[in-house]
Amino acid sequence: MAKTYKDHNGNKIVVQSLTFGYLEDVENGVIEESIGDAILDATDLTTEQLRALTRIEANEIFEIIKRETYPELYNEDGTEKDFSDINVESDKKKV
Repeated sequence: MAKTYKDHNGNKIVVQSLTFGYLEDVENGVIEESIGDAILDATDLTTEQLRALTRIEANEIFEIIKRETYPELYNEDGTEKDFSDINVESDKKKV
């Protein structure tokens, strides 16, 4: 699934979820994740187009990427779920 974002110039940017390969590379330390790298991987933007975005636009696009990649972490209205009330120790099964 993908979302469309409009930048300050009215350009439509298609934002997709990050791929398993990208996430695996980040987890294995093959690449270091940055907002810019994530945006380049999740959109069809060039480096020059990425550099033309404002900081606010880059952050908004990165939030879309996170919601598309990790939908289980967000409520239906797009707000981030609150996991502060989960007690990890009591939720572990005894072996």
